[in-house]
Amino acid sequence: MHGSLTPGLCKLPNLTHFECSSFPGDKFDVDHDHFTALKSFTKTMTSERGVDFSSFEFNVPAARFGQLLVGDSFKLLRSFSIFQCHIKASPLPFGQLSKLTSVSFVGCRFDSECWLVLSFDRATQLQELAITGCVLDTLPGSVCQLTNLQSLNMQDNCLAELPLEFANLTALTSLDLSMNSLDGVPNALEHLMNLKCINLSSQDEVMQITSPLTFLLKFTDLQHLVLTPTCEPWDGLSMFYIGHLESALEDAFPLGKRPRFDHNSSGAYSSWFNVCSLYNIV
Repeated sequence: MHGSLTPGLCKLPNLTHFECSSFPGDKFDVDHDHFTALKSFTKTMTSERGVDFSSFEFNVPAARFGQLLVGDSFKLLRSFSIFQCHIKASPLPFGQLSKLTSVSFVGCRFDSECWLVLSFDRATQLQELAITGCVLDTLPGSVCQLTNLQSLNMQDNCLAELPLEFANLTALTSLDLSMNSLDGVPNALEHLMNLKCINLSSQDEVMQITSPLTFLLKFTDLQHLVLTPTCEPWDGLSMFYIGHLESALEDAFPLGKRPRFDHNSSGAYSSWFNVCSLYNIV
């Protein structure tokens, strides 16, 4: 569907899944008794040719001090997804939606990133979060307080670093920071020992490995690690540390449980072995 949202549609008592696309200028006026049975909300890309981003805005009643209140609306919501939209204001106060476990923003643009901080405030029930292709250059601080988050996908943004508070996300099992502007492996990852899948593939020559990665040996459930540059090859020091890690993983994990390690550097292991032989390390 597209165009204005029919008011009666919001009050359908048994509506559990809602998916729509729209023309620019859409507003969703949400009252306290709207979408009371909804479990999944998806705003997809517009199909209109020549339009890159459709405008999207929830109009939720505000209480005192400007805090958004949803009442019984969205009280059963579990999944919230927005694709390729120009978001003008905070869509929903996720912290008030106790059933909500999954939130996705894909290819979106935001008028202001400050609303992200408010939207995720106290939303500790979230387990899955994806903000991909949204040209974010900073990770909202409130995301670092989502202590039950198990999957975080920040692929294809402009992140150059992670805040120290990122280490709070100890429940993470899957982390995708690929296609950002990180210049190395973030130090905060050392505290996330429940990780099973890590993707740090880089989009340019910015990312290099400048220190040992042997802290990953403590990640006993690690299944897949991706450190693949998409453009420039690794420099010599990076190849040395990658070879070092590859050798250490072979020693630390039995063959059947050894993590898959993608690094796109066929000479890394031999680089590590040659240096060790030269200095009689092994």
